[in-house]
Amino acid sequence: MNQPLTPTNRILFVDDEPNILDAFRRQFYNRFPLDTAVGPEQGLELLSKAGPYAVVVSDLRMPGMNGIQFLAEAKKLSPYSVRIMLTGYADTAAAIGAVNQGNIFRFLNKPCVGEVLGKAIEAGLEQCRLQLAEHVLLEQTLRGSVQVLTEILSLSSPETFSQTQRIRDIVHHIAGHLPGSNSWQFEVAAMLSLIGCITVPPAILAKVSAAEPLSEAEQKVFDAHPSVGHSLLAKIPRLEQMAQMVRRQHEVCRDPGETVSDDAVIGARMLKAALDFDFFQMAGVPRTEAIAKMRGRGIYNLRVLNILEGFHLNTAGEELADLYVRELIPGMTFDQDVMALNGLLLLARGQTVTPAVVARLESYRDTQGLLEPIRVHVVPS
Repeated sequence: MNQPLTPTNRILFVDDEPNILDAFRRQFYNRFPLDTAVGPEQGLELLSKAGPYAVVVSDLRMPGMNGIQFLAEAKKLSPYSVRIMLTGYADTAAAIGAVNQGNIFRFLNKPCVGEVLGKAIEAGLEQCRLQLAEHVLLEQTLRGSVQVLTEILSLSSPETFSQTQRIRDIVHHIAGHLPGSNSWQFEVAAMLSLIGCITVPPAILAKVSAAEPLSEAEQKVFDAHPSVGHSLLAKIPRLEQMAQMVRRQHEVCRDPGETVSDDAVIGARMLKAALDFDFFQMAGVPRTEAIAKMRGRGIYNLRVLNILEGFHLNTAGEELADLYVRELIPGMTFDQDVMALNGLLLLARGQTVTPAVVARLESYRDTQGLLEPIRVHVVPS
């Protein structure tokens, strides 16, 4: 599972000399909550098991792995931890190089006066808080904007865009089991994976949703939607990585055993598996049979597929109920297509009830009429 994002205000000191670590404890035990690690290996172990930490302070000269290498690895394990390095005067050039590479926030010469180190740690704590605040603001802003956008699109083409909620849930499950992954960006990519379908004629989308065969020309139009989605998203700052995931969502994995570190690639692998798995699920294929069919194809990343095998629709404790529009509550999920009296499909099965959805249904109910009651999944209070 992923580490918690927030490192609180704990400090980790790493040095290969226990007496120096003892000195740190005596100096700062009543000023900061802290842990110490003898050597880089123990430091990485603490980061993995007891982290994350707000600030990591490391010596440069340590056997086996020097401080620059250690802090580079620490960044991978805990990217929001602020890193400070203690160096001798002879190592200043190496330390400056590490700072310029972006791995280190500050470096201090040894021996370092306690008050100077204390102030550097306080500055590191503030830097950590600023980084986290920016991350949370970006994540919440993007997620909220994307939610509004996909909801509007789902109202205009319910057959297609109601699928994004299911895809997001699947991707959320996979990302939550990948160590160190930024699950929010994968979820955003999932919610926007079908945005390119706004250029696909409704008749083609209807045939795709009904699993009807497409002509060669129709297939060509539909297959272009990931590229269209990419061109739309690539223009938005901070969405470039997610735009790449959307573009490559149908990309076949030629080496199922691959080890992937590029977020754009692993995001694309998740989308490919989630989209195909959802297709099987909506066709009524049992989960275990769907996974078996996907394994037989040999075109999915095995790590993603192994995690997907443990995915279950989150229906624990839910009940089915037939409700009128006035009884709908945001968070419920439709268990059937919602139709107007004139036969127009208003919302597709699997779509989540939101205030905008309720407003749309109320408008149709009051002007053109719709078929009620509607069967929904309800979580008992």
